Amino acid sequence: MTDVYEEKIWTRRYPKNYPLNIEVPSLSALDLFENSVKKGPKNAALHYFDETLSYEGLNDLSDAFAAGLSDRGIRKGDRVILQMQNIPQYLIALYGIWKIGGIAVGLNPMYKERELEFYFRDSGAKGIVTMESCFSEVRGLIGKTGLTVAITTSELDFLSRPRSLFPVLKNSQKEKISQALDFQEILTKFRGKSFPKGDLTPSDVAYLTYTSGTTGPPKGAMNTHGNIVFCAHIYQMACNFGSKDKILGVAPFFHVTGSIGHLATASLAGIPVIAFFRFDPAEVLRLIEKWRATMMIAPLTVYV
Repeated sequence: MTDVYEEKIWTRRYPKNYPLNIEVPSLSALDLFENSVKKGPKNAALHYFDETLSYEGLNDLSDAFAAGLSDRGIRKGDRVILQMQNIPQYLIALYGIWKIGGIAVGLNPMYKERELEFYFRDSGAKGIVTMESCFSEVRGLIGKTGLTVAITTSELDFLSRPRSLFPVLKNSQKEKISQALDFQEILTKFRGKSFPKGDLTPSDVAYLTYTSGTTGPPKGAMNTHGNIVFCAHIYQMACNFGSKDKILGVAPFFHVTGSIGHLATASLAGIPVIAFFRFDPAEVLRLIEKWRATMMIAPLTVYV
């Protein structure tokens, strides 16, 4: 090592409140969520448009989903694809997957069948949770890949108000997919049911996050639970979140920024994420005012 490295000259640029070394507890990303469930069960975990889901409610729903996955043979280490926009079902499925020790694979809902086939085969996924509107691109791959469980859901499922009130949902429709299990039916059937929990360690893989494939085929980066916990603490240190803060969920949950900068960070702080399916400027401004969002991460085009 050079003297420059030993001196760590970059630390001179650190804000005064940043420690030179950061110690984080030996936890899983699921532990962050479950700790917040215990500390504030009635606190909001998610605002979806005008709806609110508490930490306790999210925990109960993810328990039911975990039981449903277990009933379908998903076990510790199995990969389950999450191909959804920013909707409540993403969080429910994510924590359900982790509760049985599974690995989440976030994929863009805009992918077509040809692209999806690569990810399905490369990840070795046994299951997928996708949106009803995306299933036409998934249908042909069920018999061709290792998928054994296909679950569909809708952006309308957790709304109590008419979709006509939300312009971004004006073209949304509920569909009945005969070749897939229905997300809501799983939650109803397995509510309160037990399941074998997967013991997680910080070194277990939590996410397979695929690179963009700039220099070759996309590669599944293995993000461990320890990685996620560390990064969430960095966000907490930088933003100094308090109990009144709320994170505006602009970044896609399937992207590493959304999964860590929004979901993991919120679960560490015990605060809610504000979700709204897809970005619509007028709707986002309304929700910022309604819920008093205090933090957001977004690409430059969102700000112009």
